[in-house]
Amino acid sequence: MVSGYIGWFTERGDGQTTWMSLTGDYAAGSSGAPILNDHGAVVGVASLSHTFYSDTPGHDTQMVQKLCVPSAALLDLIEPE
Repeated sequence: MVSGYIGWFTERGDGQTTWMSLTGDYAAGSSGAPILNDHGAVVGVASLSHTFYSDTPGHDTQMVQKLCVPSAALLDLIEPE
C-alpha cells in the first residue's frame, strides 16, 4: 500500500525528486522490482530502504522506510513533456 509521496531536492539543487513510500516489505536486493496496484499495473519500482535506529538501549530499530520511484517519474525520462 502506498503510504505517501515524499519530495526531496537534488544534491545539485536543480530540481526535486519524488519518491513513493510503501507500507509493504521488500528485502535487500529487491531494487528494480515492479510495484503493482490491485489491477496488476506497475505503479512504481522498488529502489531503496532506510532503517532508522533508536537511541534507547535495547530498542535498536525504530522503523524502516521503503521508497520506490513512481512509474510517472520513469515515464518522464523516456517521454518528456
